[in-house]
Amino acid sequence: MGMWFASGERQAGRIMQQLQGTVVESVRSVSNYEAALANVATWQKAEHAAGREGGDLRSLTPAQAVAYLEQRGETVGQKTLDQERQAIQLMQQHVTGHLAQGERLPVIKSEQQQVLGSRAYTPAQISAISDRQTDKNALATQIAHAAGLRAHEILTLRRADERPADVRPTRDEKFAVRQGERYTVVGKGGLCRE
Repeated sequence: MGMWFASGERQAGRIMQQLQGTVVESVRSVSNYEAALANVATWQKAEHAAGREGGDLRSLTPAQAVAYLEQRGETVGQKTLDQERQAIQLMQQHVTGHLAQGERLPVIKSEQQQVLGSRAYTPAQISAISDRQTDKNALATQIAHAAGLRAHEILTLRRADERPADVRPTRDEKFAVRQGERYTVVGKGGLCRE
C-alpha cells in the first residue's frame, strides 16, 4: 500500500499526449478527455487506498472501468458518463491495449435525471440584449438569433455559392418555408452547414 502514484492529472496528461494529434485531433476533446481520465485516476487511487483493486490509470482493466462507470452513474449525468466512457475506451484501445481496436465498453445508463430545457434565448431576451448593444452588434445578434447561429458562427457566414455546405443527409423540408439567398456557416467541430 505504500506504492506511490503520479497525480491523476499527470497520469491523464501523459496518456492524452500519446493520443493528441493522431487519435484525438480536437484541442477541446483532448482537454475534456484528460479531465475525464483524471477523475478515473483519482477513483483508482481511492480504490487502492481502500484495499480493493486499484493502481495507476494504465492498469485499469475493462471490468474495473465498468465498475467505475456504474458507480459514477449514480452521481453524474449521461453526457459526463458517456464522455468518461469514451476517454477510457480510447486509452484502452490505443495506449494500454486492454481493448482491441473496435472493441467497446458497454454503455452505462446514468441514474441522474437530466432536466431538459431549452437553452435558446427568447425573442424578449434578444430584444433586451440588442437594445443595449451598438447598432452593428445588435444587427449581428438579431441575425444570429433568426438564423439559429452560435455567436462565433456569424463570423464564418458566407453565401452558399462561395462556400458550399459539407455533404451530409438533410431533410427536404429544412428550408421549405424560407425564401431568399442561401448562406453557410462553419460550426462547432468544423462542419460547414447551410
